[in-house]
Amino acid sequence: MMSRTNTVSGVRLVLGYSGVIIMIIGAIVMLPLLFLLPYPEERDVAKFFIVPGVCTLMVGYLFSFFVRGHGKGHVDKGQSAVIVVTSWVVAVFSCAIPFYLTGDYTMTQAVFESTSGWTTTGLTVVDVENTPHLFLIHRSLTMFFGGIGLVLVTLSVLPNSYGMSLYRAEGHSDNMLPNLLRSSRIILILYSGYIIGGILLYVAFGMPWFDALNHSICAVATGGFSTKALSIGFYHSVPIEMVSVILMILGSTNFLAHLCFLSGKPKRFFAHCEMHLTMLIYAVSVPLATYFLISQVGETFFDSFRSAAFHMISALSTTGYQIVPAFNGWPSTLLLLLTLLMLVGGHAGSTAGGIKQVRVYIMLKSLIWYFRDTLSSGRIVRADHIQKPTEKQLVTAEMKNETFIFLQVYLLVFLAGSFFLCMKGFDLKHALFEYASAMGGVGLSAGVTSPDAAPPVLWALSLGMFVGRLEIFVVITAFLKLLRSMLALGTEDIS
Repeated sequence: MMSRTNTVSGVRLVLGYSGVIIMIIGAIVMLPLLFLLPYPEERDVAKFFIVPGVCTLMVGYLFSFFVRGHGKGHVDKGQSAVIVVTSWVVAVFSCAIPFYLTGDYTMTQAVFESTSGWTTTGLTVVDVENTPHLFLIHRSLTMFFGGIGLVLVTLSVLPNSYGMSLYRAEGHSDNMLPNLLRSSRIILILYSGYIIGGILLYVAFGMPWFDALNHSICAVATGGFSTKALSIGFYHSVPIEMVSVILMILGSTNFLAHLCFLSGKPKRFFAHCEMHLTMLIYAVSVPLATYFLISQVGETFFDSFRSAAFHMISALSTTGYQIVPAFNGWPSTLLLLLTLLMLVGGHAGSTAGGIKQVRVYIMLKSLIWYFRDTLSSGRIVRADHIQKPTEKQLVTAEMKNETFIFLQVYLLVFLAGSFFLCMKGFDLKHALFEYASAMGGVGLSAGVTSPDAAPPVLWALSLGMFVGRLEIFVVITAFLKLLRSMLALGTEDIS
């Protein structure tokens, strides 16, 4: 048994755990080197990955010595937030270095592209038609790991008790099984299985294997990076679009609901409250969008329905794939509809971003419950529940309060970011659209994001992507924890 004097806590504990995750980040940076096998002519760009990858590995290795061979103290909520935010910042900057080292991108552009990948957003400043394969797969790999989360990847080397704290700090709300390690493996198996299935289907319908690999990864990760400037629209193929739709829906669905369905419990899958809301949103948005495209754009019914269904699913799932070149010709009504869906986002416990449908569902049900209680006798006491995949969950007053606070903060950040874009000269509808896309981790663009965009615009969008992916409160908690620690050190120095 470890003695109390050998137990690590405080700053050393935070650095030690961060070091373990940072080592994994270093390995991720160098993963594109595997693609030198099919593309040996790109060996000249290998150095751009080796240098930052090795440096990141070494830093993480040195930090890991703070906890190696020692007992681990308790990781509180603030420390978990600091570990998660620190790891994500390191991941973003480490994966930005290869872009910067090429000399083709400024540090702002490199960080923007890396942030877009890790947050599974898909907004890009890269000319994908003239970019080496190693860099294209590098972007997709950041989406692969960003979609499932750094903490989930690292759980195999962390004890369950500490892993759960970090797992929840990263924004995961569902724990599939009592054993978190087993849960993480199930998620990885499902996630990887869908990607492999997507690759096979894409190839079967005529997509080249490298494009299929990238598109399948990014569709399941609900990220939307493409190897083509025209995205999925480049292929002009209804079967490829249908495969993309299936993968986007799978990626944006709660993984616990997947498990229920695959284990022969479809009733639980379809009883899930978020599934009800998803079907309702599609039932309303797709016909509306089809009508607007027919009446205001003049498209045929088939083309209108095809485009409406694809883009409504792309927006709500927060994937960001497109089959039209741009939305500049679309009316404001459609842009507003897409903006609303991007704000709502996908399911909790999925790879999707946005506010998350479970929060929207609780908000809508709370309004119904409020008017029900107002109109009913004051003597009646009711317990409010929502249906999760495995059970009915009691919705407490605390849960309602947390939901409404999150919604308020999310919308305040969204409005602040949109206002900043307006200050930079963009009109209101494009500013709202682009910042909803950034915060929701979507990647659909109204033309604000471009290689020529001003650095403040790219940094504002990068911040929106980052806080949106980590669900705001984690970033705020980490900042307050660091601030409190610095103030405490300052007080000790003064005394």
